[in-house]
Amino acid sequence: HTRMISVIALFKDGRQVVTGSDHIMRMWNVEKGPLMVTPLVKHTRWVLSMCFSSDGKRLASGSRDEPIIIWDAETGAVLSKLQG
Repeated sequence: HTRMISVIALFKDGRQVVTGSDHIMRMWNVEKGPLMVTPLVKHTRWVLSMCFSSDGKRLASGSRDEPIIIWDAETGAVLSKLQG
């Protein structure tokens, strides 16, 4: 990240962590260090919240741009976008 990290989510097994800074999210493998997938860039404003599903297969994120985005935690693909 090139700006302040505003939010961090750690998967319950401790192996994956995702960080959010402005509109960009990055996924990390805690043991190996490098990014697991390319940066997740679908929000247009600061990411304010995120969490993993209980099985670790999905990641939900929310931002100041209002939609909640559901991501595939392994590939980084957008599974759905919820407008609110």
